[in-house]
Amino acid sequence: MSTRAELLQKANELPLRPGVYIMRDRTGKVIYVGKSAKLKNRVSQYFQNSEKDLKTTKMVASVFEFDYILCDTEMEALTLENTLIKKHTPKYNILLKDDKSYPYIKVTNEVYPRLIVTRDRILDGGKYYGPYASASAAKEVVDTLSRIFSLVSCRRVVPRDIGKERPCLYAQMGRCIAPCKGDVTPETYGELVRGAKGVLAGNIRKTEAALTDLMMQAAEREQFELAAHYRDAIVGLQ
Repeated sequence: MSTRAELLQKANELPLRPGVYIMRDRTGKVIYVGKSAKLKNRVSQYFQNSEKDLKTTKMVASVFEFDYILCDTEMEALTLENTLIKKHTPKYNILLKDDKSYPYIKVTNEVYPRLIVTRDRILDGGKYYGPYASASAAKEVVDTLSRIFSLVSCRRVVPRDIGKERPCLYAQMGRCIAPCKGDVTPETYGELVRGAKGVLAGNIRKTEAALTDLMMQAAEREQFELAAHYRDAIVGLQ
């Protein structure tokens, strides 16, 4: 049987790197899965003589051994933790943690797509990015990219709702290219969506270069309002 002192010694030998730790009981059953940006610091805390809440104390008392998996990034650890929790459904993850899935940013599969935050990944043709550490962090990214790329943020469905109402406040503020007016083609809107996807995929430099080309082309065609949207997106990225 592994004593707390032995578990603490093993924990103190862990690297200060991102990763996932898997707590097991004496039968080898997984009872808890966690993640950390610095494995040594996080795991060693469990076996130190410090005050813990009752549920954590019970979990630690049940630990016979633990394993760990190193990751390259904290985001990779987050994804792996979520996968392992779903696979093993550990007892103490249900008791100690919110059992919801982590949030993702979804680019919807519509004629005029929008960015939304969701915890459900379904096969509906949408494109998913993440997971994110919190819903608030994902929402901040969605709000920022929707503003930068002038994407639809309201609840109107285009082309179904074209011409039904006046453009909303987002359009009046210049925060939406307003396809609900009926003069924005899916191709034009799609270029802005591709820009947002490029940022979500981490290709900011390529996205900026592509937007610059589109801005110049729009200006040559004397589509100055469209060119201004591309210009504002470039400024937002910078």
